[in-house]
Amino acid sequence: MAPFKTVTQEEISRVNRIQQETFDRLYHLFEPPLPEGVPERLEKIVEHGRINRGDTVLDVGSGTGILIPLSRNTSLGGFMPATSQRPCLSN
Repeated sequence: MAPFKTVTQEEISRVNRIQQETFDRLYHLFEPPLPEGVPERLEKIVEHGRINRGDTVLDVGSGTGILIPLSRNTSLGGFMPATSQRPCLSN
């Protein structure tokens, strides 16, 4: 197997910019009401996390933060700090 190709900082910046622009353009798709089936899939994500009462969950790259209310609704009473660098979320 060949080693990974070295990626330049310029290429990383280009990809990051494309991802940011795409998310900023489409983030509303993750705001309620969600497309059919999505809430159930998100609930499964939280369920499969096997979060126990008193656990702390860190949601890194939380995007719109859609998992935060779902985790609060699990009646676990845990704490879920979240982080995102998306400027569109501060509006």
